[in-house]
Amino acid sequence: IEGPKQIDETLDFLSQKVKNEVCSLITGAAPSEERLRQARLRNTGMYARGVRSRTIYLSEAREHKATLDYVDWLNEQGAEVRTLPDLPMQMIIFGGKTAVLPFTAKSKKHAIIVHRDPGVVYCLQALFELIWISAAPLGRIFDSNGSEISFQDRALLEMLSLGRIDKEIASNSGVSVRTIATNVAKLMDRLNADTRFAAGVAAAKRN
Repeated sequence: IEGPKQIDETLDFLSQKVKNEVCSLITGAAPSEERLRQARLRNTGMYARGVRSRTIYLSEAREHKATLDYVDWLNEQGAEVRTLPDLPMQMIIFGGKTAVLPFTAKSKKHAIIVHRDPGVVYCLQALFELIWISAAPLGRIFDSNGSEISFQDRALLEMLSLGRIDKEIASNSGVSVRTIATNVAKLMDRLNADTRFAAGVAAAKRN
């Protein structure tokens, strides 16, 4: 799909149709205030429908006021934002079924390619999840109940969801096994769960 108008129309259409989650990698120069204004207009309806959003920006976004203001707005919608010094590509995945990537067109026009092949989208989603785990949070993190979550608690939940045991988590986090066990117990209490499995189910229900 070539040209700014056609690209915007495609993204608008996909935003209107998605039902569960949008995952994005944002590379390149910091977006202009006008582009961020357009993004708010495009995404307002999506967030109103309860769609979840996770976005990873380049670390330089932390120094860009317009982007930080936009992140504050995203947080208010329940969206999560993280950053990394480097990202492999620009990418948006809608509902785990449609992936949008930049494309070099023969005409030299700005263009995107839309992938709907399940195998391709699955691999791109897996790549996003790996990058997400290593990225640093920017702004606030909330669950579906509107409760704010610390980065440490979110990271602990993610490692537990990958099947990591306390010893492995402690080694990766640079703290003692006892500290990890204590933090897990606090999470279980917060989630009103008697077992780690029940805690996992409760955490998933609260996104």
